[in-house]
Order: sequence, then structure tokens, then C-alpha cells
Amino acid sequence: MKRAALYIFLVLSTFTVYSQSSSMDSLRYLIDHTTIDTSRIDLSIKLAHELTYNNKTESKRLIEECINESKKIGYQAGIADALYEKFVTYAMEGQFETSLKFLNESSKIYQQIGNTIGYANCVRGQGNVYYYIDDLAKAQSYYEDALKIYKKANHYKGMASCISNLGLVCLNLKKNDKALEYQLEGLKLEEKIGNKRGMAISHSSIADVFIELKKYPEAKKHALKSIFYSKLIADSSTISSGRLQLADCYRLMGQSDSAQFYITESINTCEKNDDFHRLAISLEYQIQLYDSLRNYYNAYKTSKRLIIAKDSIFNKDRSSHLVEMQTKFETEKKEKENLLLLSRNFKQSIILWGLLIFVALICFISLQIFISRKKIRTSLENLLILHQEVNQQKEEIETQAESLISANEAIIAQRDHIENTHQKISDSIIYASFIQAAMLPSEEVLNTISSEIFILYKPRDIVSGDFYWFKEKNGNYFLAVADCTGHGVPGALLSMMGISFLNDIVANSTTFKTSDILEELRHNVKLALGQFLNNSLRKDGIEIGLIAYNPEDKTISFSGAYLSLWLSRNGTLKEYKSDRMSIGISLKESPFTQVELDIIEGDTIYMFTDGYADQLGGQTRKKFLRRNLIQEFLRISQRPLCEQKDYLENLHQSWKGDKSEQIDDILVLGIKF
Repeated sequence: MKRAALYIFLVLSTFTVYSQSSSMDSLRYLIDHTTIDTSRIDLSIKLAHELTYNNKTESKRLIEECINESKKIGYQAGIADALYEKFVTYAMEGQFETSLKFLNESSKIYQQIGNTIGYANCVRGQGNVYYYIDDLAKAQSYYEDALKIYKKANHYKGMASCISNLGLVCLNLKKNDKALEYQLEGLKLEEKIGNKRGMAISHSSIADVFIELKKYPEAKKHALKSIFYSKLIADSSTISSGRLQLADCYRLMGQSDSAQFYITESINTCEKNDDFHRLAISLEYQIQLYDSLRNYYNAYKTSKRLIIAKDSIFNKDRSSHLVEMQTKFETEKKEKENLLLLSRNFKQSIILWGLLIFVALICFISLQIFISRKKIRTSLENLLILHQEVNQQKEEIETQAESLISANEAIIAQRDHIENTHQKISDSIIYASFIQAAMLPSEEVLNTISSEIFILYKPRDIVSGDFYWFKEKNGNYFLAVADCTGHGVPGALLSMMGISFLNDIVANSTTFKTSDILEELRHNVKLALGQFLNNSLRKDGIEIGLIAYNPEDKTISFSGAYLSLWLSRNGTLKEYKSDRMSIGISLKESPFTQVELDIIEGDTIYMFTDGYADQLGGQTRKKFLRRNLIQEFLRISQRPLCEQKDYLENLHQSWKGDKSEQIDDILVLGIKF
């Protein structure tokens, strides 16, 4: 199964000729209060399009009404639009031969009335069908033809659709770099026009490319964004796809518990919506996870559920043929009645002989009944005794069953409460990650210091306790790398507080001394955490390295709290040590020191938190260690920084392995002057 087949027909139906500016309730209201026939038909087609995702039966009924009404008033555009929507509905059900018939009819009408965009949609639709049946060459040809038409008409929504689909073709042809290029281009167009469903599908497509490239953190990030936008438009199909992508990432990273969570979420959603097609896909992912864990018994049980789901799909599709079968049955019935008239005499003879044989059998059976009668009486007495015993046991079992049912209902209620609570917490943390990411400086902002800079930033959980910070004031650039106590939500909260304090300190201060900035930061953190009390037990704090770079003088001022600065120059690596004090309460507190150093062209500086060096891995499952990381900096210091980042990231993944989990947040910063 092609990975992209999970949402190819979502792409097909997303970029039709209709907008999605109205909800279904508002559409129904407008339909009821519109007196113009053509306007009412257009609104009804929009409503049918929205119902495609929730109620296909109602969507089909509404489309047929639109076709009939359009024919009555000679509204050709309405006929073409309704036929195109009918093509989408049948294509999403896998009835490609039938769907293409409606697509061809729609295409002819669009050409007759001169609707260029409608015709381009039909060309793209043919490409989607060929894509799904694995004829990638024809699919690519149709996508490219449609893209030319969209570009000529400056139709951004259609352009985004075709570019995304070309990316899917490249992905299935193993041209991963080209696929990523297409999908990123399509995402920019979707964001430009504000198409939330398109953005959700583009992020999902990008996640698939990163999975193929084995870049699972990037894949997770885009899968989460896909889920976020899908929830905004209540698109359960794309939500399910995003969850399956997250499950795939966690499975490939060896995090089976997280993979199981998202597979279960997808299965529950599909069962709730009676989405048997996507349920079958989710069950296939479940089987794949069980196989990877060698849990063959549960894999077998899940395969039985998969068979039931596929049978449900078959029964659902088969119902559309019942009317045709009924017509054939009536025709055959009349033919059989004629045959019955011809064979009536022959049957009468058979009945006569049958009666004679029946009488003989009755006599034989009566004799057998007489002989067995005594045996039956004896058996009946024994059965009465057994019946009394069975009734007594039945009453006992019913009493036990009632107790079990009550206990089971209580357990189910507790389970549902826990699942709902967990979902709310997960959704909140995911949204918090977007807020935290927005507060971190972008690569474009950091490039104001130097054109060569890299940041290796890998949160252990969805949100991180590590952060990096940047501020420019009066021609001086301030840059910090920090590690807050803990990780996940507690660390993230402390990091947000640290970023806020740094922004306020630099904005309101006239000093450019890094030591003074850290002193003020320590004071604010201790005050916020209540650490001025003598009996305070709060040991939370921040380890940080802070530099102030003056580009005119080519000088750097550095101060650190448990986080040193490393300078690479002419093949050597020198450490500028930090103070052995935390930003927070410490046993021995003294003023922070400041180091001044001159920078020459070609110098590279590094700052990093302890997450990279503390990662467990290798054959002995030990820490990577700080000294080994320093040796790696020395080894790669002459390479371009973009290569250094890729090297460090690949080295971390190799050391950790696919079956181990990341134990802490990771942050490594490098700048070349």
C-alpha cells in the first residue's frame, strides 16, 4: 500500500471549484432562505461537498437533486459542478470506473461553457485516479497538464493541488528530495491562500517524505501540524492519517507505547464515524506494530478485526447494486413461471409416487416410535432431574453475570474518563509547543549575526526545557543557550519565564555587560520561585551561557552559569569556563564573571546543554560523555556549519539507536564568523 494513498482522495476533493467559507449549518440556512434557483443549487452543491466527509449517503442524495433541478432550468454550470462532486464521492469509495464516467461528463460540459478552472479540475481528477491505480507515468502527465492551465489562470488553489500531487508521485518513485521540494512549494501556496484543509494535507505529505528520509523528529513536527489544522476544520480522515504517521514515527524510533497510543486513537475515531476504509488502514498499522514487537497472538487477533472491517466495506459497497439485482430477479422470475407451466404434468406424477413412498415411511416410523416409547419415558425422567439442576445453576450464573455487568460498566466509565482527560492534556501540550516555538528566534533572525550558524534543537517531549534566545540592541547582539531544570511541561514553563525575563532585562537596561544581565536574571528567577526564604526547598534553576557580540570591534563578552563557551581557531579548541553557580538559589553565591575575547575571521564558537553528552547508547548503553562531544567538535570544526549539524544529528541517532529513547532535551549552537 502506498503511504500517500491514505489521503490522495482527500487531495482530490479538497480543491474543487467550491470555497469552504460557510459551515454546514450556515449553508442550510442560506439554502432555505434563497429564492434564486441557481444560487440555491450552488449552495446545495457546497453542502454536498461538506457532507462527503461525514455523511456520504446524504451527500449522494443531495447531488442527485442538484443534477435534476439544474436540468429542469437548463443550468449547465450546476450540472457540471454536481457531476464533478459525484465523481469525487465515488472515487473516495474506490469505484473508479463509475467515477470516471461522471468526470468525463463534467469535463465535456465545462469545455462547452468555457469554464477553464472546472476543466482543469477534471484533468487533475484523472491524474488522481491513475495515481491510485499505480499508473504513475499517466498520473504525472495529467498533473503537469492541469498545472499549466492553473498557472495561466493564476489559480493558486489548483496550483497547490497539482504541485502536492506531483510530490506524491516523486515520493512513490523514491525521488525523495524532489518530493520534499514539491510539497514545501505546495505548502507555501496553501498558506498564502489560507486553505486550512490544504495546509493539513500538505503537512501530512511532508511528514511522509521525512519518514522516507528517516528524519522522524521532522516528520512528527509536520504530522502534529497536520492534526492541528485538521481539528480546526473537523476533518476526521486527515486527523486519523496524522495520528497514523505519528504512530509510524514512534514505531520506527522504537517507542512502541507512543505508537500504540496514536494507533488506538485512530481506530477509535474510525469506529465512531463508521469509516471502514480508514479503519482497515489503521488495523494494518496495528498489525505491523505487533509484528515488529513479535506479539504474534495480538497480530492474529487484529487480523481478524481487519477481515471484519473489509467485509463491512464490501457489504456497504454491495448495497448499491441491490436495485439492479432486483430487476434481474423479476425478469428471471417470469421466465421460470413459463417453465413451471410446462413441467406441471411431470411434477404431478412425481407427487403421486411421493405420496406412496410417504405412506410406507409413516408405517415404518410408527413401528419405531412404539418400540422406542419405553426408552423415552425413562429418558424423560432423567431429563426432568437434570432440568431442575440446570435451572438452579442458571440462577446462580445470572446472579454472577449481573455483578460482572455492573463491575464492567464501572470500569468502562473510568476508562472513558481517563481517555478523555488524556486527550485534553495531549491537545493542550501540542498547542503549547506551537507557542513555545513561536518565542524562539527564527534562522533568518539569527543570520543577522553570521551567515553561517546552526542550531541542533531536539526536545525530548513535545515541549522542551532547553531554549535559545537572541536580542539586538544598539548594534550589539545578545545570544544565549540555556537548560532549565527538568524537561517536558515543567521545563518548558521555566524556559518561557527565562525568555521573558531576558527580554525585559535587555530592553530596560543600559548596560551591555553579560555578567550584570545574569545577575539581574538570577534575582528575577529567585524572586519568581520564592527562593529568598531561608528555608526554601525550591532548587529549580537555569544553566545558561550568554554572549554579547560587537560586530564593529569584533569582540565577544561571555558569562556563564554552569554552561561554558568553546572557541575553535586554527584547528584548536579552547574552553572559556562558566561560573559554578546556577540561575537560581545556590549554596555559594558570588557575582558572575565576564570574559572578553577578540574574534578573527574563521573563528567558530560552540555552546551546548548536557542533553547530547548524557544520551545513553552504544553497545554498552552508557553516556556519550562531554569529552567525546568536544573531540567531535575538534574533528569537524573546519567543515561548513550545515554539514556539522547533519553530522552531529546523525551521530546522535547512531549512538542512541532505533530502539532507545531520548533521555533529555538536546540543544547545540555553532556560529562561524
